[in-house]
Amino acid sequence: MNGVSVVICCFNSEGIVEETLDYLQKQETNVNWEVILVNNASTDQTTRVALKKWGLNPITNLEIINETEPGLTYARKAGIAKAQYDIISFVDDDNFVPANWVSEVANVFRNPEVGILGVTAIGHFDGVPPEWYEKHKHAFATGELYDFSGDVSEIGGVYGAGMSIRKKIYAELSAKKWQPLLTGRIGKVQMGGEDSEICLASKLIGYKIYYAKDLVIQHYIKEDRISEERLVNMTIGFGFADLFLLPYEVAHRSKIGKPQQFDGLRQSVFFNYFSKKVRLLQLYFQKGNMTPLDYKIAKVRIDAFCETILARKTSFIEAFANVDRLLK
Repeated sequence: MNGVSVVICCFNSEGIVEETLDYLQKQETNVNWEVILVNNASTDQTTRVALKKWGLNPITNLEIINETEPGLTYARKAGIAKAQYDIISFVDDDNFVPANWVSEVANVFRNPEVGILGVTAIGHFDGVPPEWYEKHKHAFATGELYDFSGDVSEIGGVYGAGMSIRKKIYAELSAKKWQPLLTGRIGKVQMGGEDSEICLASKLIGYKIYYAKDLVIQHYIKEDRISEERLVNMTIGFGFADLFLLPYEVAHRSKIGKPQQFDGLRQSVFFNYFSKKVRLLQLYFQKGNMTPLDYKIAKVRIDAFCETILARKTSFIEAFANVDRLLK
């Protein structure tokens, strides 16, 4: 059915979900739309707060469902299954969308080639962010990704925050028995890469990724969530994700006719491990030209990759078979 299903995945979101819903209640649109709030193993009053807030101005239908399996990927899967419309728009519980959000999302998807839409997210803070934030803002899913609007399929992906996607993509991936390798955030545990994985999987089955530079959301980041400790923890998650995104990246480069020199060796655990160790050595000799934080961030990402590939050798090799199914 034509329309937009806004899916909000929540874990203990009672302190922020009211404001998130407030922005959605300001929508100005003639498009059919709905809101699906997924309560992902919350232990607080997220559901009660959401129902009370929406009841003050029920601009469209709000459906609240429970997903007991922790993990952003599981929560999104539950939301997708419940959605009645053909476009799924993922709005995180700390994303504040503009009044034209639903209309603009629907408008972009009038182009049948668009499979996924990404937008610009700007940080919304309680105070002044730390000095290092600007250099590392993309780690927090904020900042412009590209300096233009349009097809970015060959050069990258988009943030999961504010990502919209055709529902049929999930049906097509399921028909190929595809299973996501990355589960995203699990409660307060910082994982990552699930947004990149769905972008890469979608590209492998023929869909395009579109970026709308001027469609902007606010990404609220609480003061206790913008610390060096959290940046390091997220980066460890990125290093873990790098390993399981590698098979997709190799397959995509092959699909578009732009393979890299050593792509033929990328299924080798030890080639990847020692390549990263060489990069770590190079990084050490560049240390004098880097800030201590920049060096630490680069190092922990490589270390996480190396630790994961040794611990998950079988899973890494199986990941290539998982990706190969998408090409058949």
